[in-house]
Formats: sequence, structure tokens, C-alpha cells
Amino acid sequence: MTLKKNLRSGATGAVLTLLLGMVVVSTVSVVNQFAAFRRADSDNIPWNLAQAEVEYLQFRLEVETLLTQGAAPGAQDSIDAVRRNFDVLYSRIATISESPLYSEVRENPRSAGSFDAIQRYFDWAVPIIDASDVELLDRWAEFTRETRTIGAHLRNLSLSGVAVSTLQSDRGRRDVLSALSIAGLSTLLLFLLLAGVILIVWNTSRKLRRSMYEAEMTGARLSSVISTSPVPIVVSDKKMRIIEYNMAAEASFGFSRAEAIGADVGTLLVPRDLRKAHKAGVHRYFATGHATLIGRKGNRSRALRSDGTEVPVEISLSSGNGPDGRIFVAYIRDLTLDLEKEGELREAHHIALAGERAKERLLNTMSHEMRTPLHGIMAALELLGNTRLTETQLRYMRVTKNAAATLLHHVNNVLQVASDTSKHLRIEAAVCDLHELVSGVIDQQRILAAKNGNTLSLSAFPAELGYVEVDAHHLRQVLVNLLNNAAKFTHNGTISLRVLVHSATGELEFRVQDDGIGIAQDDQVRIFDDFFTQDASFSHLSSGTGLGLGITRRIIAAMNGSIGVTSSPGEGSTFWFRIPLIRAREPAPDTENPARDDIAEPADGASLGALDVLVVEDNEINRMVIGEALAASNIKVTMASDGLEGVELAAQQRFDCILMDISMPGISGVDALHLIHKGNGLSKDTPVFAVTAHVLADDRKRFVEAGFDRVIAKPFSFKALVEEIAAAASGQAPAPSAPDTNEAALINPANIEEMRLTFGRDKTADLLAAFLGDGRKSLDRVTNLAQRREQDLAAVASELHRFKGTAAILGAEELVARLQDLELQAARHNSPPSAEQLAELGRLLDRSVVSLQEVIADAD
Repeated sequence: MTLKKNLRSGATGAVLTLLLGMVVVSTVSVVNQFAAFRRADSDNIPWNLAQAEVEYLQFRLEVETLLTQGAAPGAQDSIDAVRRNFDVLYSRIATISESPLYSEVRENPRSAGSFDAIQRYFDWAVPIIDASDVELLDRWAEFTRETRTIGAHLRNLSLSGVAVSTLQSDRGRRDVLSALSIAGLSTLLLFLLLAGVILIVWNTSRKLRRSMYEAEMTGARLSSVISTSPVPIVVSDKKMRIIEYNMAAEASFGFSRAEAIGADVGTLLVPRDLRKAHKAGVHRYFATGHATLIGRKGNRSRALRSDGTEVPVEISLSSGNGPDGRIFVAYIRDLTLDLEKEGELREAHHIALAGERAKERLLNTMSHEMRTPLHGIMAALELLGNTRLTETQLRYMRVTKNAAATLLHHVNNVLQVASDTSKHLRIEAAVCDLHELVSGVIDQQRILAAKNGNTLSLSAFPAELGYVEVDAHHLRQVLVNLLNNAAKFTHNGTISLRVLVHSATGELEFRVQDDGIGIAQDDQVRIFDDFFTQDASFSHLSSGTGLGLGITRRIIAAMNGSIGVTSSPGEGSTFWFRIPLIRAREPAPDTENPARDDIAEPADGASLGALDVLVVEDNEINRMVIGEALAASNIKVTMASDGLEGVELAAQQRFDCILMDISMPGISGVDALHLIHKGNGLSKDTPVFAVTAHVLADDRKRFVEAGFDRVIAKPFSFKALVEEIAAAASGQAPAPSAPDTNEAALINPANIEEMRLTFGRDKTADLLAAFLGDGRKSLDRVTNLAQRREQDLAAVASELHRFKGTAAILGAEELVARLQDLELQAARHNSPPSAEQLAELGRLLDRSVVSLQEVIADAD
């Protein structure tokens, strides 16, 4: 209590001292502020800036005079006057640039641009002024024009000086007002504190009387609590005589309160074999102060009952001061039932461990005895596919290969779940284009959905969502599992994927909705369990291990997300999951190293039907056009929607040629090429073509150095592309490339005519309609990116490049050239397209599509 009083007195004195200090400091601050007003030099700012404008006008008058009189080598006096006035103005501007007095003017948003413009003018003008008279007069018209441009900037700088001077004056007045307010507030607080001290002194005496009464009441309550506690409590004095013994102790040990009070603890409750250790512990405590049990919880021992039996107990022992000296309080709990339960749990634990060991042995067997032969079967099938097979044999081989791959997928799922992926799963987040990722998954799953007569679409995607930080691999796995699950249980229906930002939590939310068979209410609570499948009545609809949703649940948990389902039988299902949304900026585009656009003659006798080509392209329309064009030439085509997928396919399968787009999300075509060449995949030595839009000459050289075998520049001829593939597959060297043309027509009719001959009129018209829709969406994305407060010029350039590739394939040459200019403007000159440029681009897109449609309509 004395310590608390001392602390309280010290705190009061400290507060009084603090308040007195605040009064003194605030008074001194007011005096200093008034003194500052006397010597304030803020008025010099507008004067000097206005003087700079006057000196500029004098300088400009000399410039205009010399221009009017005619700049001639003999006008030496006028030239000297110009240089002299320039030096005066330059000195004034240098003073404004370096003096800290003008820092606020230089940093003012209103004048920062004008100041930068003036600085650029002087950086440009100094070399001209310092040059010879002849050189100066040669550039006099340009010099006069540039000199005129800075007048408005100097005027804006002068006006900003007035504004800054006004702000400084206002700030000074506010500082004085603040200092006066602090002084007044400190005085008021000092008065209130003194009044509070008086009140505290009066209140302390009143509380002291009340605390004495409460102490008596507390003692009575504690005695009542001890006596009625369900836990046995035994209190003893320093001689180990029992002074308190509650009813719970009577029930547990059988001794009555009358028998226990005054008895020795060691004789009454301690078993005979423990009494010697008990007495030694008590003696050691009083002799040295060292306690073995005091202050520790959960001390297990044995206690003696009145009938001579012993019971296992847990003792929590504490000590304190009583009226007559040291006392010891023991809380004693009977452990008989607890030990029985521990025995049962221990036995169950041993049984569980035995089951886990059996499970591990089974998993090891599955891993070695099942996966090894499966990989052997798939490798043998791969080799068999390289031999000469009949069409029937080839069909049977593909069926067997798909079945083996499905079985291997199920085995891997079982191993993944059994190894407890929720604990060992590594989530590695990286920046990725979410729209590209989702669109790629939709493209991959659309064929599977179509097998059951379903349509699959991306029905919603927020326009503001661009690049995010997420584990793209595991997110793709989750989406594939959910879309695959929807496709299995939906026939002749619709499946949609919605992406949105959850309004309440701000998380990224995905919804997969179908109108399939639905899920019963009782099954919805078990749908994410391992090995759970639908009721047997639906078993003929699909097959599987029932692990896909279990793995999905584990992945979402590892990503700190949540997952659920809503469904009604016969009405379809909606699976949703949410993960944290971490927005990110688009990564800087990788340097592309394109090579020459080389055209080679096809090899004699080359069998196009035997060629197997991998197309790595992130644009859906481009994949469709190139894929169908090659398929029309009886070339087998495998599609990859990004560079990483292309690298994986190139490692797993031997291709005769790889067509690689350059600018792709995730990894670029150059990086994908390096990964293919550095790896030990089956297509390590396969010729790789760089397919890119409007390749510049220096880019072509870098592509050659990167290791590409050919460069196919969009637009290109499908016939020439097929010839290139056949030549590269047969080992022919590339032929010299044709020179680029400098001027582009509105369209190249040859491109769209070749597409019409390859795909037919209707298919080509559909491609044009898709191109128009994609182009308008692309322009909308560029407009949104350009209008953001923090402009992402790399994303603007990337979107323009993506759209340019599609326009080049269709032969919209003028549109390609315009897109090329805007891409360079954004990427190299850090300037986004203006609203007028984008509007003109939209009109050019419409005119190009109309011209391409006319070519189709006029064809025979």
C-alpha cells in the first residue's frame, strides 16, 4: 500500500511538472513566432519570381527585336544584348532552383511542371547561347520559338510563388494560434489537476475505511468458497497441522472434518512409504527455502484414505502468509477415473499406430508395385506409337494409353491424400495474369464438357482484376477438379465459371455452377471427404476414386481459403471457394530475342500426315486459326495455352516441330525455348519456330541468338508455314527471308482468301466476328489501363501486342502498323494511347473487318 501511495504521489508530481513545462514552452513558442513574423522573408518569394518574369520579358524583347531586324552576322550589339539578358535570366532561375527558400514553389504540384519545362528550356538553350554567332543565328528562328514557349510557364511560376507565400503566412498564423491554444490548455489542465489532487486526498481516506470492511468480508467469502469447493482442499500451518479441511476432502479421503483439523498432514494423508520423503521436503524448505512441489501444478502422487487404501492424486501446492505465520494450501484431485481413461486411450493409440504402419506399407507397395509398371506401360505405348500401325491399331493404342493415364491419375490421387497433403503441401505464390489462367482452364476443359453434350463458359470476370499473386499451379488444379466434377454429373446442360471479389471479406471468389443431377442434403456435408462418391444409383454416369474434392479441400486450406457447395437434387450444384486476394502489378516483359523470318522449300516426299506439331499460343483465336490450318494439311496438332504447359508437353512427347509464341503470360517464348533445350525431354532437339507479330529487324537478330530455328512473322501464309514445318522436320536449312515493306495497306486480301480456301466461307466469317469482338474487348482493356491513376504501361503494351498478333494473322495490315506504333509508344516512350488514338483505332478496326468481309463476299 505504501509503495502504491509513493507511486501515486510521484506520478502526480510528474504531471504537475509536465504541465508547468508545457505552459513555459508554449509561452516561449508564442514569443518566437512573433519574432519570426518580424524577420519573415516569404515576401521575397513573389518579388523574385515576378522579377524573373520581368527579366524574361526583357530577354524576349531582345530576341524578338533581333528576329524583326533580321539576324545577320553584323548585328553584334543585338546578339550581345540577347546573351547578356539570357545570363541575367539564367542566374535568376539558377537562384530559384538552388535556394531552399523556393523549395515549396519547386515542389508545388501547380508549378512543378512549369519549373521542369523552364529547366528543360535552359538545358536546351545554354549550348546554343554559348555557341558561335554564326551557329546561334543559324538556329535563331528555332531559338525564338522555344523562347516564346516558356513565358506561360514563368507566369505560372510567379503565380505559384504568390500562392506559396500566402500559404506560408497562413501557416505562421496557425502556428501562433496553436501555441496560444497549448498555453491556455496547459493552464486549464494545471488548474484541473490541482482540484483533482484535493479530491483524491479526500476520497483516499474514505476508501481506506471501506477496504478494512471489505477485507473482513473477503475472508468470510474465501472460507465459504473453500468449504463448498468440489475439489478437495487441505490447508496446513508451518508445523504441517491441518487448519482447514473442506467437504470435498471428507468425501474423497473418508476422514471427517473433526478428525482432520489439528492432525498432522504426513500422518493422516501421506502413505507410509512416502512419509520419509515428505518430512525431508518440509525440512529442506524451511532450512533453505527450496521448494520441490510448491508453485507447481499437476504433481502426481498417492494419498491415504481412512480405510487404509491408497488413491492416485494430482496435487497443486501453494503457500502464503496467514495470521500466525506461513500456511500451505493443497488442491488435491482424485485421478482414478482419469487413469482408467488414459489406459483406454493408450490402447487405442497403439491400435491406430499399427493401422498407420499398415497403411504406410500399403502405400509403399502401391508406389512401387503399381506406379512403376504403369509408367512402363505408358512408355511402351509411347514407343509403339512411333511404329507403323494401322488405323485400328492406333485407335486401340490411344484408348489403352488414355486408360493407363487415368489409372495413374487415380493412383497419384490416392497417394497424395494418404500422405496428408494439407501438412506437406507447399504453396508458392507468384504474380500471374488471372484472366489468362482462368481462360486457359476453360479452354482445356471445354472438350471434356462437350463429351456429355455440355457447354462451358466463363460467365463473369471483374474488369478491375488483372495481375494477382497466387499459386497458379494449385489454383489451376482446383479449377480443373471442380469443372471436371461438374462435367461428369451434367449431361446436355450448361456449366459456368464465375470469378468475383467477395463484397464482405474482399477475398477472391470462384463459383462453378451446373444444372446437373445435384447433391442430396445429407451428402453435402460429406462431399469433400476422401473417397466419397455419389449414391450408387448414379454410378453409371462417371467413374473415379472420389478424391478430387478431397484434394481440392486440402489445397484451399493450404491457401488459407474456404470452400463450400449449395445444391438441390435434380436442379444442379454450385461449388464455391474463396482465397485471399493479393493484387499485383504486371511483371516487366522478358526481352525477346527473335531471329530471321526464313522460308524454306518443303522436303521432297515429306509426309505431312506423319508430322506432329506442338503449337504454344496464349491467344484463343490464334490457336484456333493455326490449329485448324495445320489440321487441314493432315498435320497432327497439340495445343498449349502458355509457355509452361508447352515446356511440359515438349518434355513428355516427341514432336516434329514446335510453334512458339513470344509474348505469353507466365514465361515468355524465349524462356520456354531455353527450358526445352536445357531439359532432357523427348523434344529437346526438336526445331522451334518463333511466331510473333510485326518483328523488327533488330528483334530478328536477337531471336537467332536465342536459338530459334525459324521466325514466322505475323501475318504469314499458311501454305508457307506448312512448307517451313516440312522443311525443318526434314533437316533443311532456312532460306533467305523476304524484306519487309514499309507501307501497309488497309488489309492484305491474300491472307483472308487463304483462310477462306482453308476453312470455308462460314468458318472464316465466324473467325472475323470473333476477331471483332476480341478487338473491342482488347480496346476496352487498354482504355481501362490507360485511365487508371497508376498507369501500368507494361500491361498496356502487352495487351496491344496480343491483339496485334491476331490482326496480323488475318491480314489487317494498317491496323497492325497502328498497333505497333502504339505498343512502342507505351513500351519505349512511356506514353499511353490517348483517347483520340484509341477512338481512331476502334474506327480502323471496324473498317478493317468490313474490308475483310467484302473480300469473302466477293470470292467465287
